[in-house]
Amino acid sequence: MPYTLLVVEASENNRDMLTTLLRRNGYRILEASNSAEALNLAGQEQIDLVLLDLSLADLDGGETIRRLKALPALAGAPIIGVSAQDRPGAAEAARAAGCAGYITRPVALATFLDLLARHLQQAASGGPDAAPGP
Repeated sequence: MPYTLLVVEASENNRDMLTTLLRRNGYRILEASNSAEALNLAGQEQIDLVLLDLSLADLDGGETIRRLKALPALAGAPIIGVSAQDRPGAAEAARAAGCAGYITRPVALATFLDLLARHLQQAASGGPDAAPGP
């Protein structure tokens, strides 16, 4: 059974690009364009990882993360913050808000897929402190 990823991305073009790429790499994808849609989907589905645009219009990134983490269906699912902003401190702020990781666009395909695989493996083995396997 493939991993299920929730892609929360305001930009339709970015969302289409991500979902196409991820589906081609064997992931099952759920899509949301805002926080409300993401929370609704996350309340109905078992999700293994969330890719979250941190610049959504309806809720700020920190509040979206807090609400997602409160849902039982997302217990243990890593949230990866996604942004086009590569400014100093952005990754640290995302982690402080509850993200397991942070990536900026554009990102190299191999780096992106490796990041996802690493976080999914860590979540499956007991969390971010678990040693990654081969």
